[in-house]
Amino acid sequence: MPVTLRHATERIRTAGKEGRGAVISGLQTKSSEVSQLVNAVKSTPSLKVLKFIECFSEEDQCIAIFKAASQLPQLQKLSLNACFVTDRVAVLMAATLKDSKAFPKLQFLSLYGNAIGDAGAVALAKAIAGRFVLTELNVGENCIGERGGAALALMLETNITMTSMYTFGKWRDVTPH
Repeated sequence: MPVTLRHATERIRTAGKEGRGAVISGLQTKSSEVSQLVNAVKSTPSLKVLKFIECFSEEDQCIAIFKAASQLPQLQKLSLNACFVTDRVAVLMAATLKDSKAFPKLQFLSLYGNAIGDAGAVALAKAIAGRFVLTELNVGENCIGERGGAALALMLETNITMTSMYTFGKWRDVTPH
């Protein structure tokens, strides 16, 4: 049974107060309701894990949540799995990831099961290349082709802290250079 907006915001706030993680699955919101979810995320600075699974049906909803999460100083793991992350969204995410103040402790980013293609993968790879806190990336089950895959492989040469990456249906342990 899908979670309601009220339950999702309560779950996020409770997890934030307790300094733990929140998992939201199957939330379907209208564009006008996303601001409530964004406010719940912003009001939980001690949140360490935030996972959304099959939650958004519009690009702008996903972007708003990602930007709100980027301001959480304790966030270590973020998942936006099957959440309408397209190339456009991934490019905007990459711009946020380039900001040194965004996601100061983010170690794990999962964008599994979305619609990220080469343009999004290239943008993410360039942004992540300099993120030396991030150790794991999951971009499996997307639409990434050769150009995006090559950019991710090149990113691994410069990101010395990345220890594993999931692409093309497999986890790859990465030996930092």
